[in-house]
Amino acid sequence: MSRILAVAALAASLAAATLVPAASASQSMAATGGFTLTAFNETFERYAGAPPPSNGNLFFAAHDLAAYTGTLTGTHVFDGTIEIFKDGSATFHGTITFTGTVAGCGTGTVVLEVNGTGDASGVITRDQEQTLPGGTLPVHARLDFAGQLPNLTYTGTYDC
Repeated sequence: MSRILAVAALAASLAAATLVPAASASQSMAATGGFTLTAFNETFERYAGAPPPSNGNLFFAAHDLAAYTGTLTGTHVFDGTIEIFKDGSATFHGTITFTGTVAGCGTGTVVLEVNGTGDASGVITRDQEQTLPGGTLPVHARLDFAGQLPNLTYTGTYDC
C-alpha cells in the first residue's frame, strides 16, 4: 500500500509541473529550482471492482502541499482525486493553487484545473491543465521534474 501511496503522491505532486495561466507576449526564460513535498495527505475513498488488494482500482482524495525554491519560490496545494490501477499507473484530476513569486513576473497565485496520468514509476505520461478564475499572477510555464520524493529538481521555461 505504501508503494501505491508513493505513486499517488508523485502523480499529484508532478501535476503541479505545468503552470498555465493566460498566455502573454513576453519572451520565454529558463526556470530552475527545487520542489519538496511538505505534506502528503491522501485519504482512501473507495475501490472499484474487486476489493483490495486484488484487481480493483483504488481512489484517494488528495490534499498535498509542496514548497518551491529557485525560479518559483513559494508553495502549492493540490486538491483532487487520484485513481491507482492494478499495474500501479494512476490518473489524477483536481485543482492546484501555487502561491508565491515567479522570478521576473511578480508575486501572487495561479489556480489550475489538472487532469493527468502517470505510470507505475511515477512518471507523468499525460498532463493537461487549464487556468481557472481566481489567480492573480499571469505566468505560463512548462517544467520538467526529476529526482525522488520528497525532493525533486525542476528545469523548464516560463513567461509572464
